[in-house]
Amino acid sequence: MSRRPARDTQVGGEAAGAARRTSPRSAHARPRTAGLAALTAVVALTSLAGGCPRLSLPSDLALHGDWLDPFTGEVLEGAPGVTMRMAGPDRLLGTRDDQASPYLRGDLDLVVRAGSRSLASPAAAAPAPIAAVAAPDGVGTLVDYTVGAVHGWVANPLDAFVDSPSLEGRPIVVAAFGDLDGDGHIGPTTLDGVVADVEIEEAELEPLALQLVHATGGRADGTLRLLAGGPAAAPLRLVLVAAAFTGETDPAVLGGVVPVGPMLMTSLPFQLPFDRTELLDAGPGGPEAPSPDRPLGLRLEPQFPDPALVVAPLLADGFALRLDGSDASTHVVESHSGEAVRFGVVRSPTDHPYEFTPRRVIRRGVDAQGLPRPLEIADTVHVPDDGPAAHVDLRVVPLDGLGNVADLDAPRTLVVSTGGLVSIVSPDLDADPYRETLVVADARGTAIVLDDAGGALDDGLTDLLVIESAAGGSIVDLVLPDPDVDDSGLVDANDRLLVLWRKGLSRGEPGYEARYDVDGNGRIDGSDDDAIGSALGTPIAIP
Repeated sequence: MSRRPARDTQVGGEAAGAARRTSPRSAHARPRTAGLAALTAVVALTSLAGGCPRLSLPSDLALHGDWLDPFTGEVLEGAPGVTMRMAGPDRLLGTRDDQASPYLRGDLDLVVRAGSRSLASPAAAAPAPIAAVAAPDGVGTLVDYTVGAVHGWVANPLDAFVDSPSLEGRPIVVAAFGDLDGDGHIGPTTLDGVVADVEIEEAELEPLALQLVHATGGRADGTLRLLAGGPAAAPLRLVLVAAAFTGETDPAVLGGVVPVGPMLMTSLPFQLPFDRTELLDAGPGGPEAPSPDRPLGLRLEPQFPDPALVVAPLLADGFALRLDGSDASTHVVESHSGEAVRFGVVRSPTDHPYEFTPRRVIRRGVDAQGLPRPLEIADTVHVPDDGPAAHVDLRVVPLDGLGNVADLDAPRTLVVSTGGLVSIVSPDLDADPYRETLVVADARGTAIVLDDAGGALDDGLTDLLVIESAAGGSIVDLVLPDPDVDDSGLVDANDRLLVLWRKGLSRGEPGYEARYDVDGNGRIDGSDDDAIGSALGTPIAIP
């Protein structure tokens, strides 16, 4: 997978220890329980699993009974049901000698419920899906929620929220993730039996809504603005999750404004970074003030355990979120698209080279047969400059005000056209290769096929696909890059050098240009270098 493992797991042994000791946090490499020294002083040293003790703190029921790292005495972090990871003999978390036990799993400490801001207990709203409309007015739907701490070390933790002094006034992150491929899970998984949808499952790790609230009396409430949905035949199912900061602050960490105690969390589709500086993009003055819809400075960078870790096999399971209602800590929202206001183009992300970036939007839609499918809402389309050898299959579909595939109340007529470098191969009812009149009847849309109008490696770099309709149209960029990225007339070493300098850049990032993304997968990477390497010495006609 292209998602990186946790940064602090990429070195091992003494090198790892040195790396953490010389990190920006220096001696505060992991001050997880700074300010909780008084708590660990009352640790119950009862060995319940492999010599691992539990915290005895009846005054803070959210932490009472949580596992403690036997080497550091700190509260272990982990989502409900996920194998706990603890420091090894080097007393540093995130190094090669980390330890784990299949008997040590996170308990239920935090619960989020959608649909209300005034729940007295989690059990008052069973986690059955609630319905929402993503774009009733073009600005998204507001979904109320309640999030709070529970006592996971009792028989019925959902009976009531509990007070937690370590959580009082502390920030809680609430996020929504979408099941884009419709497999009933969030994030990479083999449970769906499909191996060709890894990039789509990685796209599911990009939060579709994010908010920061503060706890009072062990709970908090707020409103998420949902901007994503799907048509009636393929609504988008989103799951609300949360993670709460606890403990005191440390002046040496993020300006002393972010608590550094153990985090409480619902189930999550990935591992939270152990280093708080990787969770918050704070800058020298600490995190920026949050906005109502997305906290500035806050990022949820998906991380997974490094496969090189000794404990990696024990940590590999448990991250893919289930949306079948079996997870008591989260809540599912079923989101429908709003009224169609314009038309755009979509394509299947499994039918062409696709690398996920936040600018390559995946939403729920339907295929030509009306079956639910993940679709890329394309604002840029790569057209191979290879003559008649390859073509591009697209569908023109109705979109709501937020760019979600939408339903139509009646068929609509529209016109699509290009600027001349790209031709419309199909349909062709008027013998004009650059203009076509279409009828779109419903969310399935209408298929069109594009191809470069000339021969191989003889076209300009860009063209446009223009969609005109009384209901609203759009303009899609068409790009036709070739291996001669510097337009010198010859594919040579300089072309490879120009790509190498930009390797790793993705669409939407500063410095990215479509000419260097030779294969059009959305990322300048080794495949572009390979395309140039296979064409070295080839003369290219300059348009």
